[in-house]
Amino acid sequence: MVKRRLVAAAVVLGFLAGGVVLAGDGQTSKPEQPQWLFVSFVKVNPGAMAEYTDVQIKEVMPAQQKGGALGRQAWGTGIAGTPREIVYMSPIDNFSRFDNPPPMRTALGAEGAAAVNAKIIKLAETTRTMLARTRPDLSWTSDPNASPVLALVTVVSVIPGKAMDFENLIKKDVLPAMQKAKAKSYFVMEVVYGDATNTYITAVGYDTYEAIGKGHPFQIALGDDGVRKLDMKVSGMLSRVERFISRHRPDLSWAPKAGSE
Repeated sequence: MVKRRLVAAAVVLGFLAGGVVLAGDGQTSKPEQPQWLFVSFVKVNPGAMAEYTDVQIKEVMPAQQKGGALGRQAWGTGIAGTPREIVYMSPIDNFSRFDNPPPMRTALGAEGAAAVNAKIIKLAETTRTMLARTRPDLSWTSDPNASPVLALVTVVSVIPGKAMDFENLIKKDVLPAMQKAKAKSYFVMEVVYGDATNTYITAVGYDTYEAIGKGHPFQIALGDDGVRKLDMKVSGMLSRVERFISRHRPDLSWAPKAGSE
């Protein structure tokens, strides 16, 4: 069963509008192939958010940059979702990276990295990781350079054997509706390794809560009758659906500088 905190992880997808990933200069570019992503999600202890943020900004991110990490984007709970949750997403260029020491250990040494990790563990209630890949073939954006600050996230657990039917529904019905509604972006990623396999996570990008309040793109594009018909098509494909709102955390995000790895 998909846990509620997993849903918040998907909000990181907002910066990947339509399959867009970080480029070296902090801008974005659209890959031709799916992008592997390392996702970690942390629920911070009550009352510890300020100290946790301080450790991340002053110690963790500088070490990641020095150690050769490829950047990360962070998202936190918006007006609907799991409280005190921060989710990080980093691109993976090659799985061989996991055969080598992690960036923090490369930058700080074994003892230094252990000391910083001990601080994080003390401040975090739970920490989880997963591997996923983007699905550019199921995604769309009106502006490849857009960086949404909010995301309406939907996590769906697909019934075994129904994955192809679900993907065909996205291509035939969902993407045209997103385009007709002039959604800022619609992004899909597929969980591959983790405790939520057979799961797709989608995110609709927004700039303001006011825009979210105007209605879901399905409602705008299809109307009440069209939404009911779409619901009928998807019935029998999914075992669970959850929807949340999350916001970008630029203070906990970073991208490599131009010319760096």
